[in-house]
Amino acid sequence: MEADPGDPPQTKFVLGRLFVTSAVRTTLKEAGLSVPSIVLRHLPSDWGDVDAHERLRNDHALLADAPVCSRFTLATGASVQVFTEADRASTPVLLPSIADEGRHH
Repeated sequence: MEADPGDPPQTKFVLGRLFVTSAVRTTLKEAGLSVPSIVLRHLPSDWGDVDAHERLRNDHALLADAPVCSRFTLATGASVQVFTEADRASTPVLLPSIADEGRHH
């Protein structure tokens, strides 16, 4: 049976608590998008604009309870990153510069 296009996407994992900065909200608004529109792509494992290696790592992370990360490039040229923690307790939505800083510390 085919899914109805109006049906919500199948979720592959739990987000936990969602954290969104005002800068992300502004960036999304400028692109005509909302936080839910991005998160609803992340949940069914649409990893957005990541390379093949990152896609594979995310797919394996779903099975291994490891972190998953999506990156979405917006029509304005800006991008946002959605990062669900390994314990699935929280999911910050960040601008990539902030997300990258967090990965290196």
